[in-house]
Amino acid sequence: MSFFQNLTSSFKTRRGLQRGFLSILPGISQDLRSFVATFEIPYVQRVSVGIQAVTPEQAKQLLIRAFTNGSLLKDTPSMPLLETVFEPSQDTAQMPPAHVAEVDDFPEQDASVLQMKCLNSSSAMLALCRHFNELLVEADDGRDDPYRTIQVSSSTADRLHNLMRGLADF
Repeated sequence: MSFFQNLTSSFKTRRGLQRGFLSILPGISQDLRSFVATFEIPYVQRVSVGIQAVTPEQAKQLLIRAFTNGSLLKDTPSMPLLETVFEPSQDTAQMPPAHVAEVDDFPEQDASVLQMKCLNSSSAMLALCRHFNELLVEADDGRDDPYRTIQVSSSTADRLHNLMRGLADF
């Protein structure tokens, strides 16, 4: 996706080009209109939780109680959340029917997009924090000093830079 964002931003910033105008491509010199395409992909959420019980029936009763109370996905020590996966409920090889509507401007991104970006960036952020922690441990010389000097090799700086690029869209 970022490749296309970079490509379109170069169209937007080149001298003499207008947004949505592709005069640089041979044979295309028309204004591009904006559309929002909406389609639905049905998903099923598969959840696995840990339950300690005397019998399978009692485990089911505890599961039903947690589901009814809304505490099923809370990941507690007594009922740890082991897996939560969303999977398409039907074959997604074919593009589902879409509703396409013309718009003057694209609307603001929905909060679900920000949540998706956050989840996608979380592994890069965790890797960055772990790497920074390793550098802090290496720099700890045991002195009671409010500041620590961290020496970062160019390869480590490049790695940190790449991790930060993974967070750029957030």
